[in-house]
Amino acid sequence: MTGPHDFRTMVDLVDRLKIAAPAHRLVLIDARGVETVLTWREWHLRIRHHAAWLAAQGIEQGDRV
Repeated sequence: MTGPHDFRTMVDLVDRLKIAAPAHRLVLIDARGVETVLTWREWHLRIRHHAAWLAAQGIEQGDRV
């Protein structure tokens, strides 16, 4: 069984969870109290999108941001 300490980064964790059933969702609440509900697959796609943008800006794997 995989535990929370088996992942080095959030991307590693979400890569694993992207195959979770759509009923398993992530709820994000911003500073204003606005709630955003995403499936793990949707969260995975957002992370990959942002990672691609960072790479286009010259940020490389291992860089601190």
